[in-house]
Amino acid sequence: MAQPADRYRRYVLNHWIKPARERGEQIVEVRLGNVRERMALDSGKATDIGFALDTQKFEKLANVKLEEISGPRSKTAPSNVYRFRII
Repeated sequence: MAQPADRYRRYVLNHWIKPARERGEQIVEVRLGNVRERMALDSGKATDIGFALDTQKFEKLANVKLEEISGPRSKTAPSNVYRFRII
């Protein structure tokens, strides 16, 4: 059974990164609150999603580079946006 962080990474890969790559986009922005809502998770899970995406493991899995995290300083608020460059 996959760990929650792995499920979050796979979900973002399949629902944000892969579609953007297929459209030929080079930049993908992922808002933590959108991931949480689409996965029907509790409101506190944005923090866990942020920690899962802010890793080399996700960059390697998705073949992306995290360029910027915008939003509140906590880096894991639902309103935070993670900006990835597709490599």
